[in-house]
Amino acid sequence: MESVGDNGSIVTDYQYEKNIHSDSQFLKEAIDSMEKSSEPVVLITDGAYSGQKNADAATEKNIELVTTDLTGRETKDIAADFLFTEEGTMVISCPAGNAPKSCSYIKQTGQCRISFPRNKCENCPHRDQCQPKMFNRTSVLFLSKRSSDSAKSQRAMKTEQFKALARIRNGVETIPSILRKKYQIDHMPVRGLLATKLRFGIKLAALNFKKLSAYLDSLDQCALLSANS
Repeated sequence: MESVGDNGSIVTDYQYEKNIHSDSQFLKEAIDSMEKSSEPVVLITDGAYSGQKNADAATEKNIELVTTDLTGRETKDIAADFLFTEEGTMVISCPAGNAPKSCSYIKQTGQCRISFPRNKCENCPHRDQCQPKMFNRTSVLFLSKRSSDSAKSQRAMKTEQFKALARIRNGVETIPSILRKKYQIDHMPVRGLLATKLRFGIKLAALNFKKLSAYLDSLDQCALLSANS
């Protein structure tokens, strides 16, 4: 885990487990170990760490979880405009602001079966996007809160603010490359989880020291330029 600020970045924590440990589990453990922040914190990860449970856990700690990619198929954009209850078992309104005639939750799929009066959908400007099944008196579609949340995330990924965060995430990708090429983390002269974990931590400390040294050098350069001017 790397903390990023205006003056650079530093590795502030790390996890080291056997490769059967999933990325999502790593993130869950990291969030669980954090104290609730008094100030909002943005945590940027790639798509492998995404998931509503992780996002909800982060929110409880005053952390905004931003994943720079999404797993699975792309969701229809219109799904973002459906308003669900917090539990996700009921739809309150559709993109046109209409309340459903009926709505039932299907536990096996996590979807809601949403029914509207046919005349509400027949001439609706969103009909081509929602693509409900039309019957004699009603129109029906199936949608989950998870899909709606995913559609909202897709929209957020198109904003300039998100693109700026994604650039930070891309910068973090250099860390594994440096650790492999310069610090040879794939070739440790010890065996066993605890021994290699300790070595790995030492190499991260060396990386941080290098970052600090480079930062102090930059301050000296700035001071020298100011004195010469």
